[in-house]
Amino acid sequence: MNVTLVLRAIIFCAKITSTWPSNFDSNFSVRIFKNFQWFVSLLNAIGLFIPLLLGAYHYRNESVKLMKVLSETTALTIILFNFILCKWQEKNLRVLLAEVISFVKTVKGDNEIILHNWVNRYLSMWIFGVVLFAQAAIFFSFGPFVTSDLLPATSWYPFEIKPFRKRHYFIFIQQVIAIFQTGLGITTDITISFLLCYLSAKLEILDVQIKSSRELEELNYCINEHENCIRFFKLLTHTARFMLLKSNLLMAMTIIFGAIPLISREPLTESLQFILIVTTSYLRIYMMAWPADDVREMSQKIAWSIYDSSWVGSSTKIQKSVAFVICRAHKPFIISIPGLLPPLTLQFYSSFVSATLSYFATLRAVLGK
Repeated sequence: MNVTLVLRAIIFCAKITSTWPSNFDSNFSVRIFKNFQWFVSLLNAIGLFIPLLLGAYHYRNESVKLMKVLSETTALTIILFNFILCKWQEKNLRVLLAEVISFVKTVKGDNEIILHNWVNRYLSMWIFGVVLFAQAAIFFSFGPFVTSDLLPATSWYPFEIKPFRKRHYFIFIQQVIAIFQTGLGITTDITISFLLCYLSAKLEILDVQIKSSRELEELNYCINEHENCIRFFKLLTHTARFMLLKSNLLMAMTIIFGAIPLISREPLTESLQFILIVTTSYLRIYMMAWPADDVREMSQKIAWSIYDSSWVGSSTKIQKSVAFVICRAHKPFIISIPGLLPPLTLQFYSSFVSATLSYFATLRAVLGK
């Protein structure tokens, strides 16, 4: 698929969810509207978050229902953090995305093929993620049509809600909007995944350029490009690390809480809802771990490509630069937060799956299921 088309789809979904940097629009009135849209979106999500917290307290003595409320709450918390973190890191996101957009518009020839191959590598996963999250939002939104529940979410309000009255319709619509906000929140993860995809493509392009370099000027250009990749990676890590930490913690909680109703002989419609919750949670982490692991591997290849390049016999300055790049390239591009977030790799993902299943088994034993 055309890379520009994929990028446009990401931009469209990100603007709907109010997580796209508003200052991309130069018109002042448009920026005001975007900020207002962000505030209303945040307010709407909070409008469901509070009743879910009240529901957790109200159903505290009903273990299965409590687990349902907590899984829904943690899923909604992700979109709340997305709103806040994307606004907080708006400047950095603007810089990162501006570089990617500029590159996509100008790339040609073999470099375009490399970028296209990397995007196609993850495209099926992105599409599957969007479809799966959309299905989860639809199942939750229209659950009351096939169950005895009045509202889509397992919430509680300190006032009576009579069916088919104005108050019921208003709260129902508000919850549906918040649920679809939560479903479309996957756009933020896809955006970060796309940035990692771009970095892998840049590293492969650099790898090809290093192997084909014959002149000192070409080698010096490759060294500068490697510095640009390091700069981009550092900025991306600084921007996305708390988003990734948030996703890992909240997804683990969502999986644990959401899996409990699956073993409680709940109706098929409710079981399908929480099957989707658990599946999308695992997919969300994988959507980050896979491209991050590819970035790590590509960054390690650069050291060997530089080492095999024609730098022997060059000037002392070039030799020092090459030696520095070799040393730096042996330290792979790994996203982590010391003491909080382990290196984001496929090995981490397998450990994450194993740990959440273990916690689930423990929680099941504690609850006596």
